[in-house]
Amino acid sequence: MATKMMINCIGDSHVSFLSGFDSMIPEWPQKARSCFGNIKAYRIGAILAYSLHKRGHKGRKLLFNIIEAFNIENDIVMLCFGEIDCRTQIVKQARSKNISIEQTVEFTVKNYFSVIMEIKDLGFKVWVWNVILPQMQYINTQEYPSVGTYDERKSTTKLFNEKLRCLCDSRDVKFFYIVDEIGNEHYLDEIHLSQKAMPIMIKRIEDMGFEIERKRWWVLKQGILKIIRFLKSSKGFNSVISYSFCILGILHM
Repeated sequence: MATKMMINCIGDSHVSFLSGFDSMIPEWPQKARSCFGNIKAYRIGAILAYSLHKRGHKGRKLLFNIIEAFNIENDIVMLCFGEIDCRTQIVKQARSKNISIEQTVEFTVKNYFSVIMEIKDLGFKVWVWNVILPQMQYINTQEYPSVGTYDERKSTTKLFNEKLRCLCDSRDVKFFYIVDEIGNEHYLDEIHLSQKAMPIMIKRIEDMGFEIERKRWWVLKQGILKIIRFLKSSKGFNSVISYSFCILGILHM
């Protein structure tokens, strides 16, 4: 029997979305749970895409330590970096160095893509996950700091995705872009996607001919959520809804 292909998504906190849960997964090497049999997420911390090329950098070491255990024939490497750069660094660096945001994006993407090609040159199939646009017009909290106006960060993120996708297309690297299909209803908080966006991602992956292995309890959970949404749109059935939420609580344990 042939060994199944595994998608290994490595990156910052946004990889938590690929676990199938509406919560942050622990940082590697702590084991993260997954709703899928052939998708694993590895959260290595708040690492900048810009810095991954630097020899001796913490993020680079973690990234390649994880990849060392993979099999070229069976493991796909999906990278998820850049959101922190777009939210906190690119506008800041453009202002401090008195250069354009576009130039700063180019430097960042160039560094990031050099690492993507390093992994591809090792023989792995490499996929790249797009940077998600910020949900709210003002994000500047201790948990999610930001630099620049909402419009500056939004245009920065779009430019980052455009330049990165262009490079990926030129070197046969799959770039997953779902930003145009995402609305405010798809967010878990100011910057992270919720599982409401998962059907979009699953369709994008399966359109490539890659079948995602859904765990049975996850399929059951999705069915219950559909029932709850239907009942919420109807009048009454409060006891049924309460019962359904109890089941969901058990499934989430």
